[in-house]
Amino acid sequence: MGYNIFINKVLVKVEELVLIDDELLANKIHSRLIGSVNHKIPLTSFTDPLKGIEYLKRNPSGILLLLDINMPVMSGWDCLDFMKKNNINTQVVILSSSINPIDRQRALEYSNVTGFLNKPLTKETISQLFQNG
Repeated sequence: MGYNIFINKVLVKVEELVLIDDELLANKIHSRLIGSVNHKIPLTSFTDPLKGIEYLKRNPSGILLLLDINMPVMSGWDCLDFMKKNNINTQVVILSSSINPIDRQRALEYSNVTGFLNKPLTKETISQLFQNG
């Protein structure tokens, strides 16, 4: 069973959430918050973007990816470029502490990016995303 997630007026069917953020503490906090709002949806998190991308390659459908932009080794932009090049069409919401409007504009250049949220997530933000399907 999937969950309807509304992001920028786009409705996607989601069976699992994946977090990719190099900050372990951010992943733990966001995982707990998401679980407190919707404990039924499976959630997988990665601090290593390469491992996260490999996971997406093996599990290409039904996932909504919450992706940080500013990460060492492989940035969120690098992840998006890799996904585009390898036809990984997972829906993505950028989750970033960046307040730079250029980042928001750049995110619109990727067809699979359906939203841009500022860190940290809050229960209110998460509640706005979820509506049981």
